[in-house]
Amino acid sequence: MMCPPGKAGAVVPGGAAARCLVMTAQAARHGASQSGRPPVRGIFQPMDHSSFIAEAWSQLARALSKTAAKAGLNHYPTLMSRCARGRCMRELRRLAVLIRRLIFLMALTLELAPAAPREGRNYFRAEEAKPRRCKPYFRITPVPAGALPELCRSVTVASRSGKVDAIPVLVRWMGLLDVVTHRERRAKCLARTIQRWQAKGEPKPHVAPTAHTHRFSAQLGLIAMALPMLLNTALQAWPDTG
Repeated sequence: MMCPPGKAGAVVPGGAAARCLVMTAQAARHGASQSGRPPVRGIFQPMDHSSFIAEAWSQLARALSKTAAKAGLNHYPTLMSRCARGRCMRELRRLAVLIRRLIFLMALTLELAPAAPREGRNYFRAEEAKPRRCKPYFRITPVPAGALPELCRSVTVASRSGKVDAIPVLVRWMGLLDVVTHRERRAKCLARTIQRWQAKGEPKPHVAPTAHTHRFSAQLGLIAMALPMLLNTALQAWPDTG
């Protein structure tokens, strides 16, 4: 697919992701050129990102499956080589950044009803005091960094060759799979958190460009470059805190 006549010689990769990116950019320019539009009830400006979001989730699920197949995570190994674990963990971290930003985009476009009051829990009842099953943890919102404890500053670990533990890689991979499976629920929870941030007068967040996009495939590279633009465009309607 070729670029418009004003940019001769430039070529845009084909595929559904490229078409979604071009259509989303045109919609963003069209929405920015209009003025005097009445306010809406949503959190931010109403833009139809459904095609882009659906294609992005499809590509992310495919990338997770490909990464797991390369490292053999579908066989649930207990040991793996140090090189394979490092390569797999780096790839999962890059995919986690895209997953967080995509859930953020979904949360910004949700129409939420007023939150219903919740009934209190009675932990003295046997049916409500049952321990919950531990699930892989994946945090959506950032955590403020704290000081490193003194007991950890002088600890050194000697490097070992050979096989290493594969449990950390499995936990991270299963956590990402759980987020992809329950993405609507995660987006709804994040939308509630955004409403609380706005009520407290928190400053508007800024989404920086995605680093190391050359390490992604062509489709994921387009998605990674489009997400900061779409998020910063949606965040323009964030209330000004002065």
